[in-house]
Amino acid sequence: MPDLKQQKKPTGRVLGFDYGSLRIGIAVGNRITGTAEPLDIIHNRRHAPGWMEILGIINEWKPEILVVGLPLSISGEETEMSAEARAFAKKLGNKSRVDYIMVDERYSTYEASEVVVSLAKYKIRKRWAFNERDGIAAQIILETYFADIKDQQLSRHG
Repeated sequence: MPDLKQQKKPTGRVLGFDYGSLRIGIAVGNRITGTAEPLDIIHNRRHAPGWMEILGIINEWKPEILVVGLPLSISGEETEMSAEARAFAKKLGNKSRVDYIMVDERYSTYEASEVVVSLAKYKIRKRWAFNERDGIAAQIILETYFADIKDQQLSRHG
């Protein structure tokens, strides 16, 4: 008897989210190649993100997993923003029916700001860079996730 559950061909596609009280940066990446790039920014008005936009992006890209940044304090402790990001991730998983994972994003916004400053300093896509900081932060979150996966694979294999 054929299996009624459709087998999804692994694509390696992953979406990353940098949750913020004003904006949510979204990046797309590929687990197989370990690469990522900024994709979009969704406004988070009164802690009510544009769910239709977000779900539309998820439906379009059909990721294997969603990666949501977990903002921790410098010492690694949870903050009020951590709770908000966890609540967002839980709703995201429930609404999209796609599994999600939380990734430590302590330095992603700082790193994204450094990228923006570097691009502006050399006048490379200056306007784009300032507008895309949240998307760049989501990209960095995905790259952190890919690095963590790679480290886990290396430690398992010796």
